[in-house]
Amino acid sequence: MPEVDTERLEYNVCVMRYLAQLIRECPDILSAYQWDFVLLTLDGWVGDDESCVSCVNSYLCIHTCILFSTVLYMFQKLNITQH
Repeated sequence: MPEVDTERLEYNVCVMRYLAQLIRECPDILSAYQWDFVLLTLDGWVGDDESCVSCVNSYLCIHTCILFSTVLYMFQKLNITQH
């Protein structure tokens, strides 16, 4: 299994935290293109099996799950308010 650079790990977690906060605070300002970016980026993190294999990378997995749950919650909330 390849070693994960600490700086790269922290960068990814910072991006996840930023996106989660942005989605929680002001999801209505995101365009369709920006939502695509969020979802494709999330897919990249979730689809990277090796990033969640070791305990060292559980930090990344935790923040991936937080971002994923934030996105799902916001989709549910947006869907409810549109009906």
